[in-house]
Amino acid sequence: MKPLVIFFIAVACATNSFAQLKMEPPVKELIMMKDGKMWLVKRMDSTMTMKNGIKLLTDGTVQMQDGRTITLNDNDCMNLDGHMVGMNEKATANVLMKSGRMWKVMKIENNTILDNGTTVRDDGTVSTKNGNMVVLRNGEWADIAENNTLTTYKISASIEN
Repeated sequence: MKPLVIFFIAVACATNSFAQLKMEPPVKELIMMKDGKMWLVKRMDSTMTMKNGIKLLTDGTVQMQDGRTITLNDNDCMNLDGHMVGMNEKATANVLMKSGRMWKVMKIENNTILDNGTTVRDDGTVSTKNGNMVVLRNGEWADIAENNTLTTYKISASIEN
């Protein structure tokens, strides 16, 4: 079941196919190659303050500077400046409401070391701190388990545009 849940999150990154997916809480982080670019998708676990001063809560509640609140709907996406954007925006980072949770979607442009010590390169190479390595091709994603093992999956053609 866990691989299926993670699969749904991975397909969502930076595509309008995100509307078709389900995301559930056990998943916290994954890496994927989509359209030749590497993406990191992380569950948002704390309130985030955007560049324009609005606050975004993990349940999708947006607290405006003037005190008003709005609630994001499923598939609503906001850039880090605090503006609503479409799913096809080519930004390097957005936050997204999916299945009642907020997710950070970030493009990996250079070698990046994640909090757990995993190194992700923009050429698709993913290596854990204990030496496990995989090279992702377009349409593949990797789940990094807590024990630093890597599992790769192919994105289903039925979900991709």
